[in-house]
Amino acid sequence: MMALDVSTAISKQDIGLVLREMHRGNAALGRSLGAGVKAAGWAIADSLRTATKLSAKKRPVTEIKGQITRKGNKAFEVERWHNGTKRNFKVYARGKREANALPQAKVKNRGLAAKAWLWSQAALGTGRGGTRVGPEAARIAKQQSRVSRDFKSSNPWVQIDNKIEYASKAFKASGPQTIDSVMQRASRKLEEYVKRQLAKKVGAK
Repeated sequence: MMALDVSTAISKQDIGLVLREMHRGNAALGRSLGAGVKAAGWAIADSLRTATKLSAKKRPVTEIKGQITRKGNKAFEVERWHNGTKRNFKVYARGKREANALPQAKVKNRGLAAKAWLWSQAALGTGRGGTRVGPEAARIAKQQSRVSRDFKSSNPWVQIDNKIEYASKAFKASGPQTIDSVMQRASRKLEEYVKRQLAKKVGAK
């Protein structure tokens, strides 16, 4: 039904939770199997998004002692990672506060991995709200997210791909919304959705 690049962190038992809740919802709402798979994919993408941490707004900046220009500017090292490799660079400023305020010290694409999951949600239903990022990060996130699916066949399926290079490393290591609880939370989202839909039907009578 679904393929996820993070499947090594998800047990078959947890996947079963989502499948059971999906089938319950299908029966309760008179929903087709394809529509159920679509709803399950959305719930999983939403849980993956909330399991993704946001980086700090600023890069770590450290003064390089003893390096001062003729104009009195001090040298600072700005921490930067690319493809898992640390690639620090040097900037100059009159003090730490000024160095931290430099554009080079800002994390330009903060929230990129989470935004890519949000675009996956949008492809499966709604992806409003959630992670706020700048226009450049939003553009990259849209390009790096892909949802392959077939909801109309006798064996419907969905595959969610987040091609951000560090997406798997951006998952939270602790707390109530980690990668380990993705399927449990997705199954609860499906259950809550069905309850809301049934309540609407009762209210409409």
